[in-house]
Amino acid sequence: MRVYLVPLASDRYELYCEAAHTPLEIDADVEGRGYWGGLLQRFHLMLDRIERDYRRQPVPIPPDAGKLRRWRLSARRRLVRWLAEKVSEQRVLWRLRGQQEVTAVHPSDLDEAAAMEIILRTLRQNVQRHGRWAVLYALAFIASGLVMFLPGPNLIAYYFAFLMVGHFLSRRGALDGLNTVNWRLESSQALAELRRVAGLAPCERRPHVQDIASRLGLEHLPSFFERVAVTLP
Repeated sequence: MRVYLVPLASDRYELYCEAAHTPLEIDADVEGRGYWGGLLQRFHLMLDRIERDYRRQPVPIPPDAGKLRRWRLSARRRLVRWLAEKVSEQRVLWRLRGQQEVTAVHPSDLDEAAAMEIILRTLRQNVQRHGRWAVLYALAFIASGLVMFLPGPNLIAYYFAFLMVGHFLSRRGALDGLNTVNWRLESSQALAELRRVAGLAPCERRPHVQDIASRLGLEHLPSFFERVAVTLP
């Protein structure tokens, strides 16, 4: 597994990864174990479908489709893209679960000791942050049971269940990154260049980010970078 320490500003970083489409593994210690095991399995199946739909070439909306059908198809595409973007923001932590060897690619203007310190600090912060959110959404999920008497599927419960499981898996991955992963470090000149263009206006930096992403072989890095980058004054 390869993880990229992406510089978003002079002193701000995010962990990022891309991988060939392989379903996230279900934890062996919870697979098939009651309600929680079933919830995890449904979560993994939903993620698998989201990523497959996101990678698939969009089918053109038929020109003779009615307004309602065109609206539904368009809304579905926007929803899949939004969910895929949310998945990409936590994919690193989810995929760290159970990993033994991970290569961390860092900007070449950052020495290995500093890069490792940033990675570990980021993981510790994620353990705390996702732990708090997991508890919050667990309480919201329990409270959503109050609307079970309403007809139709409990979409509110599904929404909070998705968020609760996502944060739980993120915390689990961050813990594994701290405690079980053997990290190998690799420097990258391209990531150092990314730091230098982070402060440009979006219209100016976009072609540079596209070029850097192409050299790194990271197809979705530009969209990830634009969502989380902070433009320096």
